[in-house]
Amino acid sequence: MAEYRKFWLVNSLGNKYYLSDDSKSKAFFSSPTGFGFKSNHKTKKVNNSELLISEGLDMIDISGELVFYNSSPNAIYSDYQEFINFIKFRPLKFHYLTPNFVDDESYSFYSDVLISNIVKGEMSSDSMMRVQMTIHRLSQWLDAKEQVYEISNIVTDIGKYYPLVRPYHYSGNGFGSTLIHNNGTDEVGFIITMDGTIQNPIFSLYQNNIRYGVCALTGTYTHIVVDSVDGESHLYLERDGSSISNPEQRQDFSIRDGTAYFTWCKLKVGESIFTLTAGNIDTFDGKIELAFKNSYFSV
Repeated sequence: MAEYRKFWLVNSLGNKYYLSDDSKSKAFFSSPTGFGFKSNHKTKKVNNSELLISEGLDMIDISGELVFYNSSPNAIYSDYQEFINFIKFRPLKFHYLTPNFVDDESYSFYSDVLISNIVKGEMSSDSMMRVQMTIHRLSQWLDAKEQVYEISNIVTDIGKYYPLVRPYHYSGNGFGSTLIHNNGTDEVGFIITMDGTIQNPIFSLYQNNIRYGVCALTGTYTHIVVDSVDGESHLYLERDGSSISNPEQRQDFSIRDGTAYFTWCKLKVGESIFTLTAGNIDTFDGKIELAFKNSYFSV
């Protein structure tokens, strides 16, 4: 197993630019910093102790030296211009692969980023050009692998796991209760997709026997997408191939059992139980899928 870590960028065209693999590019990202985290908190002194008032995390910029090397000065300048042309297609994703998984890129972490600063140096006597680069992170670190739970009313092997790029977990408890594992360090948004005729669906999330997330919709639909991922939250409803206009108006925000129904809830860290009810739950034979990516404040 190779004992080094790997970095690369992916632009909006889906193209990759490797920053630590000389077989795929003639640039090397040297001495990178910014992989930790910074706490943003407020406290109040109470006698000989401090009371925590608020707490958050600031994302740290990644910075380092991007070294271009090639057989001639003309080739180096051409490589530099190729890199500039690559990063103009935004948004960008910065991928980081740890040494223990360096041979399988599907296990990388990534963050949405922008290149906030580039200071271009001159050609050195050793035929290298050093560029100081700062990468501003727009998101926490996310798993490249998406966790996908397919929830079915057909009983299968409980806890069965398929190690795919989109690993599937199959429920063995019907629609009554499905255990969802968020193994990251942050709450995350998720995407629920429902296919099949379903009436007045309500899904809930529980942790430690306390319901913390609820989504309720009124009406009958054959395709539903509820997306609570940061930056893309939306609701899509369809009936017999026709999309429903103004789907937000089909939400039920009433308060029941002391819990407000909020469509775009987040999945808490640790184990949660997902449940679904509907007007026709006893006869529903469609497919329900819940997908998310683990999120981390440091990798």
